[in-house]
Amino acid sequence: MLNGTLDLHVSLEQELACFLGKPAAVLCSTGYQSNLAAISALCESGDMIIQDALNHRSLFDAARLSGADFTLYRHNDMDHLARVLRRTEGRRRIIVVDAVFSMEGTVADLATIAELADRHGCRVYVDESHALGVLGPDGRGASAALGVLARMDVVMGTFSKSFASVGGFIAGDRPVVDYIRHNGSGHVFSASLPPAAAAATHAALRVSRREPDRRARVLAAAEYMATGLARQGYQAEYHGTAIVPVILGNPTVAHAGYLRLMRSGVYVNPVAPPAVPEERSGFRTSYLADHRQSDLDRALHVFAGLAEDLTPQGAAL
Repeated sequence: MLNGTLDLHVSLEQELACFLGKPAAVLCSTGYQSNLAAISALCESGDMIIQDALNHRSLFDAARLSGADFTLYRHNDMDHLARVLRRTEGRRRIIVVDAVFSMEGTVADLATIAELADRHGCRVYVDESHALGVLGPDGRGASAALGVLARMDVVMGTFSKSFASVGGFIAGDRPVVDYIRHNGSGHVFSASLPPAAAAATHAALRVSRREPDRRARVLAAAEYMATGLARQGYQAEYHGTAIVPVILGNPTVAHAGYLRLMRSGVYVNPVAPPAVPEERSGFRTSYLADHRQSDLDRALHVFAGLAEDLTPQGAAL
């Protein structure tokens, strides 16, 4: 905040605000810091933060840093969220939710969340990190895809996913964004985003608007792989996003399988506790617009070889 802000940074903030239809935006050095900066600035002791149980770790850390109380509702369970809201009436509350859940690939029920927030008089903070560039018109995210972007009070995103760079941002009403700019420790006490990263994000935003076929190719690749993996006997889950989890149910098997795949030239993210419960251990696979059909078929061939060495319970290689 003290120095390092260039015209390039200001221009990117303005472009992001315009992209999301919000009055203002502020940049941070990472997505993690964006969540810490925003939530720790906006919430304080006495407030209640209501979170989906499968939110990203940065959202939980931000809630703890804020000093506010926080409680969880079961993943995407809108009846449970409604009960939590009724139970916490009379308090200043904010619902904090991932738009697309990083380990599951599921999409938040943002339309119902917006409805419940209106009914119970609370705010909504949405982390669009895994949805921007993939979902919605021009890649504006899950909120835009579901027609509720204007009803999201604060929108956060990162540049390290679809935008092929580093950094993060928070967008919303100007007084809210200005307050975060001057009070969010993750912004105030951190260096500015590298100019090269800001320039790369500018370019990625232009590509997102100009080349909608990229989004279609990403989702087609994810669905193709999920279908192919399921035919091989894997528990592969496709939820209409770029993330397809492959559930093995055993962290040791997940790590050994990850190494086997890597040696064969196929990269996946091994997923195990504390990121997921032990029974959800496995791989997170995600896809690019530039994956060719031959790339996907080769990956399926490698997965087929791995599947032959797995027990029915995924307990050994």
